[in-house]
Amino acid sequence: MTQAIADQLLTSGDAARVAGVSVDSIRNWADNGRLPSIRTAGGVRLFTRQDLERVVQERNTPGEAA
Repeated sequence: MTQAIADQLLTSGDAARVAGVSVDSIRNWADNGRLPSIRTAGGVRLFTRQDLERVVQERNTPGEAA
């Protein structure tokens, strides 16, 4: 993994803060496939900032599924 990609990876807590939602929401989005995640060897979910921004944009766009 390149350093540029690693710099853009967010933990569930970081993603929740950036998106302005709860960690449970982030977990639900990941569980239902809406927000792709990367699992570390220890089972920690990591999210790319790009994927998170896409989901937040979709969520804030009228007419899109919430």
